Amino acid sequence: MRNEILKGAEFEKMNIEEIEKLDRSYLTADEVTEILGISRTTFYRHKDKMQFPIIRVGRKIHIPKDPFLDYLRYGECKNVGEDKD
Repeated sequence: MRNEILKGAEFEKMNIEEIEKLDRSYLTADEVTEILGISRTTFYRHKDKMQFPIIRVGRKIHIPKDPFLDYLRYGECKNVGEDKD
């Protein structure tokens, strides 16, 4: 799948398998809001409470793809925040 940022209507038809095929290891905040069906304002207001990791890169926000997919599949991210003994 292409390595560009996808917009609204393109995400409405995406399923988990198509997200897995993205050439990037992250999603943007705009992509995640489209997938979750929430507004950008809601995302930014609650970003610290999200059940998946959010990484700030300068002014941009990246959401690691694999933990986000775990969140979509299972309602939680596996191994996020757990100690590795």
